[in-house]
Amino acid sequence: MSELPVTLVVIRNEVHLNHLVSNLRASGVTVFGASSLDGAVRLVSSLRPEVVVIDPASEECSAVLNHMNEAWQSMALVPVAESPDAARRAHEMGIDDVIMGDDTVAVFDAVIDHLEQVSPPIGRA
Repeated sequence: MSELPVTLVVIRNEVHLNHLVSNLRASGVTVFGASSLDGAVRLVSSLRPEVVVIDPASEECSAVLNHMNEAWQSMALVPVAESPDAARRAHEMGIDDVIMGDDTVAVFDAVIDHLEQVSPPIGRA
């Protein structure tokens, strides 16, 4: 079996972050988590993730994408809003498929669905 793409989850709420990272790891996903901008940028630099779960309307998202330089174009973004206001801002940016961050099952499914498109089948927790 080939190695799975690296996934980075950037969610400020550490309870949601830990829950999602644990469930993804239990399914065999190579995943790392960050609850801060500094942590996210550090992980982007060292890991070059193929999948990033992040609020597209957040300051963190802009910084992470800028840090990815040209490589971000091949990265899949799983948009997660941590509040209704963040979801509204993402919609204003033209991103319509935003998942609410407290719905960790929907976020998990979105990550697994993407990974199954680019790699062998993955077990679901």
